[in-house]
Amino acid sequence: GRVASHFYIHHLSVETYNEMLKPYLTDEQLLVVLAHSREFSNIKIRDEELRDVEKLSRKVCPLKIKGGLNDDKAKVNVLLQAYISNTNVTSATLGSDSYYISQSAGRICL
Repeated sequence: GRVASHFYIHHLSVETYNEMLKPYLTDEQLLVVLAHSREFSNIKIRDEELRDVEKLSRKVCPLKIKGGLNDDKAKVNVLLQAYISNTNVTSATLGSDSYYISQSAGRICL
């Protein structure tokens, strides 16, 4: 609780990190852990976004996303990779989610 409140991270995210983090993780695994953050629980994949998420995944995601792209956590993973790649997300449907993810990820990863 103290760590969560000090760093403005949801206490369930800290619990998730404690469960999922291992001493040695690949970049792919680390993004999966980050995508499971409670801060991203309000990010949902919508049917009209699926095509844009798939296109963005092919264009800017060097790391594989397991389980397909029709999952909420996969959308977060794609948008995280786009943010890390410094890609400007031009899709109107993904723009606000991309901004929210970039702001939250910056705070979480400090």
